Amino acid sequence: MGGGRKVSRKTSTQGSDWASQWYETRPETTIWSGPAAASARDSRIDLFGLDPANQLLHVTASAGGGWGPFKAIGGNFQGTPAAVSWGTGRLDVFARGATSNKLFHRTRYGTQWHRTRTDLGGSLLSGPGAASWGPNRLDVFAKDREHHVVHKSCDGASWSDWSDALAGRSSR
Repeated sequence: MGGGRKVSRKTSTQGSDWASQWYETRPETTIWSGPAAASARDSRIDLFGLDPANQLLHVTASAGGGWGPFKAIGGNFQGTPAAVSWGTGRLDVFARGATSNKLFHRTRYGTQWHRTRTDLGGSLLSGPGAASWGPNRLDVFAKDREHHVVHKSCDGASWSDWSDALAGRSSR
């Protein structure tokens, strides 16, 4: 993030050196969280952050098209969100509830956000981290109230229970 709560970026393409300077992504938009980014298709980046009212914001950039405007996609969150894609056209974003400390999930297919966000539970102390190792697989990690790294996964059809990521024990 740049000065004044602006999102700045530096790029590298096709294995070349990094650009020599930082550029503001959308100078008119203030982001109060750290940014999260994922790519759900070639030549596109989806960027997320929280606005001053703790709503989740989303903006896209495509090669040659520049950055569109940030759009609020709702919620009341805290910390830094996480974003991941398991395949072309599929985008998943996760954020920790501002008052509940539960994990919430929202999915985008192509150009449409799924209408509702899913409450994935938990009692989290940190924001989430997310990864995918292939189609129909999502893994989410966070720190719980006991300072354990906890894990939840999705096989494309259902979510696992929360478990201690380092010990394999079940946790709430």
